Amino acid sequence: MDTLLSNSLLPALYVPQRPFPPLKNTISKSSSIRNPKPKSLHFSTNSTLPASPQEAQHSLLFNEWPQLLKFSIGSKNLMLGQAIHAFLLKCRCQTDTDTFQGNNLVNLYSKFKRLDDAHRVFDEMPERNTITWTTLMKGYSEVGDYASLFRIAGDMFQGEEKFNEHTCSVILEACGSLEESRRGEQVHGFVVKSGLQDNVFVATSLVSMYSRSDCLGNAEKVFSDMDYKDIQCLNYMILEYGRAGLGEKAIGVFIDLLSSGIDPNDYTFTNLISACSGDVGVHEGQQLHGLALKYGIMCETSVGNAVITMYGKHGMIEEAETMFHALDERNLISWTAVLSMYVKNGPVYKALDVFLKVLDLGIHCDSSFLCTILDACSECRNLELGRQIHACVTKLGYYSGVHVGTALIDIYAKCGNFQSARRVFDGLSGKNTASLNAVLAGFMESHIHVKDDPIVLFNQSRYAGIIPDSITFSRLLSLSAEEACLVMGKSLHSYAIKAGLEANSTVGNAIITMYAKCGSIEEAFQMFNGRRFCP
Repeated sequence: MDTLLSNSLLPALYVPQRPFPPLKNTISKSSSIRNPKPKSLHFSTNSTLPASPQEAQHSLLFNEWPQLLKFSIGSKNLMLGQAIHAFLLKCRCQTDTDTFQGNNLVNLYSKFKRLDDAHRVFDEMPERNTITWTTLMKGYSEVGDYASLFRIAGDMFQGEEKFNEHTCSVILEACGSLEESRRGEQVHGFVVKSGLQDNVFVATSLVSMYSRSDCLGNAEKVFSDMDYKDIQCLNYMILEYGRAGLGEKAIGVFIDLLSSGIDPNDYTFTNLISACSGDVGVHEGQQLHGLALKYGIMCETSVGNAVITMYGKHGMIEEAETMFHALDERNLISWTAVLSMYVKNGPVYKALDVFLKVLDLGIHCDSSFLCTILDACSECRNLELGRQIHACVTKLGYYSGVHVGTALIDIYAKCGNFQSARRVFDGLSGKNTASLNAVLAGFMESHIHVKDDPIVLFNQSRYAGIIPDSITFSRLLSLSAEEACLVMGKSLHSYAIKAGLEANSTVGNAIITMYAKCGSIEEAFQMFNGRRFCP
């Protein structure tokens, strides 16, 4: 580190009686090549550099080093930041700016996700303030280390350090990410006790936290109690109402937004039009489309994608195609929206054309796009095309993913190729209930299984931690009925009772059918008449 300093920064700093050089002359040529367009920094060029190292030390400390650290972060040049840190350590200047210096260094290492280094700086600081604690917690939040974040928050509370609106927001964001409403409620209580509940920044974080924790009622209460609502908070509520299928409430928030004189932005229209893809009618969606044109926001790709999705879900293919072709820029979400529309409404061959076009353009497909095109193959039961897409999936590295894997199982099962379906299932890295149900559907389609195969697969899945649902039991019971295997059927009936699914109408009907097809008419009548029993 010292060698780096002596070869780069220090010679420029210690040349006496010369104008301070612009920043571009203090950074090596290799660094400039790696980062060709960083944000420019403006230094005082009409001051001369002091002759002594001591004077130069104070000049750097009070004038230049914070800007150099900002430049290091903006240009993603960690080496420069480490050089500045080393220089500050070498100066060892003990002044009242030590906390400010430490805060900047904690921020530097947090931005580069070097949390061990950030924490080391934090531990070595003689004095810390609220900014210090909040900066370190935000760094842990950005890397998803919420356990460390909560531990630091606890230490901060024990140390009686003052929490501000930014501190509370960082903690609430972590609670929302973990969907821990109970911990979030505790933080909410602390917020009220601290008198920060009226701060729009904190209130917006509370709305977000409760919404992400599936506590929409609490989010609504916080939202309604707010004296002032900014565009970010309003967008959050529109988004969450849309996710909950409450499109009319989302439109109500939008009307309040306009009544307050707040201009909607692209996020507002994206969330609101997406909400209209659900229970709200297409008429409202068309009105919002026209309003977005009036506000000049239709040039945003995200808004266009939402309009395509909305028209596609309502079966308005021509309008969706018109919107798609009008987009200035198309991303994978745009293509996925059109693909989903053709899979749902037809014709399926157009969905296949979209897939081939995306491959021709060299666009990198994600799991959502691949699952959609695999659904199209299932609908048209095109085994050969399914195999080609399977090869493409393997090449892209999505083969072992549970969502894509389940879609592949579904194709092979519907096309009667059970061996391939079972092979895909066995190769999945993270099996779940959906993948188990898909392979059971393959058993039902193929008619080539032996009696014990489904129950063996069921037991293996249970031991692997997969929780069966009503579809699982109904399919297993149907297989027992086909084979007239009463022993297997009774065993599944017992499992269903233990799982609390016997009262489910789908499972109950499957149990009745199983007993009837296995010749146990008395048991079938008992189930039919609601007289439950343990087999």
